[in-house]
Amino acid sequence: MALRIPGKSMPSPSPDGVPVDLYVVVLAWQDARFERAGADLWHSVSLPLTDAVLGTRLNVHTLHGSIDVTVPAGIQPDAVLRLKGKGLPAFRSKRTGDLYLRI
Repeated sequence: MALRIPGKSMPSPSPDGVPVDLYVVVLAWQDARFERAGADLWHSVSLPLTDAVLGTRLNVHTLHGSIDVTVPAGIQPDAVLRLKGKGLPAFRSKRTGDLYLRI
């Protein structure tokens, strides 16, 4: 992805030099822990049967640091927990995506 920022580059060295557009190339690498869907991230979590039946607290690593998440008792396979605002910043927006935990 390339971002164009109009008029923010250095001017030419000539006396009447005018600032030109600045181009920033953004490279993103895949993180093996997450799947990306726009600004949202998905992460799969495996639980022992006893934790799924009785409920538990998980320490989950996010892009913003580690947080504790409560898994409710009786959670079913393929259930999804949403961690609001723990995904990626949305492009050209003040919104931040969510992190979804697939149990």
